[in-house]
Amino acid sequence: MREMHDETLPKRAEALRRPHDERSEDENDWCEKRPPKEVNIQLDVQYALNKIARKIQDGKVLESDPVRLRSYNGKLVGPVIEVRPGDTVNVFLDNQLPKEPPPPPPPPGGNPNNTPHGFNVTNLHFHGLHVSPAGNSDNVMIAAGPGDRLQYEVKIPSDHPAGTYWYHPHKHGSVTLQVASGMAGALIVRGDIDRVPAIQKAKERILVFQQIAYSLNAQGVGEVETYVPAFTPFGWPQLIAQGRRFTINGEVEPTLTLKPGEVQRWRFIHAGTREPLLVKLVKRDPGTGAETPIPQYQIALDGITTGYLDKVDVTELHPAYRADVLVRAVNGNGKPLPEGVYWLVDENPAARGTPSRDLARVVVKGGKCEMKLPKESELKGLAPFKPIEDDEITGTQEAHFAIDPPN
Repeated sequence: MREMHDETLPKRAEALRRPHDERSEDENDWCEKRPPKEVNIQLDVQYALNKIARKIQDGKVLESDPVRLRSYNGKLVGPVIEVRPGDTVNVFLDNQLPKEPPPPPPPPGGNPNNTPHGFNVTNLHFHGLHVSPAGNSDNVMIAAGPGDRLQYEVKIPSDHPAGTYWYHPHKHGSVTLQVASGMAGALIVRGDIDRVPAIQKAKERILVFQQIAYSLNAQGVGEVETYVPAFTPFGWPQLIAQGRRFTINGEVEPTLTLKPGEVQRWRFIHAGTREPLLVKLVKRDPGTGAETPIPQYQIALDGITTGYLDKVDVTELHPAYRADVLVRAVNGNGKPLPEGVYWLVDENPAARGTPSRDLARVVVKGGKCEMKLPKESELKGLAPFKPIEDDEITGTQEAHFAIDPPN
């Protein structure tokens, strides 16, 4: 293990653990220009006791499961990291997990590196960032065992695209198990698109979708300690049958609020492990169950501003995908939606007919707030990359993917 120490770490720890919503207004005013600075984040990797809702009615939790899971700072989702181009992100990763017993020997002829192992060994990957993988930057080849600490120093280029990114462990042998315990968080790079007037006025929500694939032990406490059956091809449908659901920011079926006519910016991050999400906002008839879609307007995919305002009914998200969408609380005629309950749902066939289809409860209430979407002309010049034209492709390259059968 490679360990990197910072003598100031103990002194900084309490300040760096501040919840995201406790920062000052100056720190959250992303539209004001400022010189590059250092952004310091403390991540304590530790077992933590939390609760995950199992039964919800009318937005109220009726039953929950206690869970004991590996976590960042004791939460079901990691803290939000927000930076600007030119900043340096210093992440102090403190692995407080206990030591593990030695793993069983591999079968004859087997390779121990090709089986799940090192569940309490961890590291970090800054997913999607255009940064160096060397040294103690976005280097997935270093790791911290129990009791070890790592200091990451990630320099964000001055021309880095603004967008939605995320961070998570990337230690071979334990990635899936740790991510499925809730070890993931949003990483937002602020920039030009945030200063578009209509986007600047819109309330922003960061929605981290997670598949916390816990099983109840003999004491009735949820844990993620084995790969089978949770991470087999049919593992998640089996867990759905046991009442597991996607969480959003660590919460099952949270309630989101909009005012009639309001525009909000929703940053979707699929921090799950296997199942895709087909995210749809709908009005549901309480009598018949019939649903009418409410459009989403995609403005960025995988952290990259598209330069377009793409009107869609469904946003497709596979694990690690991100999408920024604008939602506008109006009906098909452009009139403000009436007050009531709407739903953010998953159109994935695996979720149909189960409570897991409902991802979030969306309540429209309050005074009318007629807001406008940005003009596409305001977005077009913000796409950081040009399309690759056919005449630029001068050769071919073949890649063959396969899964070797077991010996």
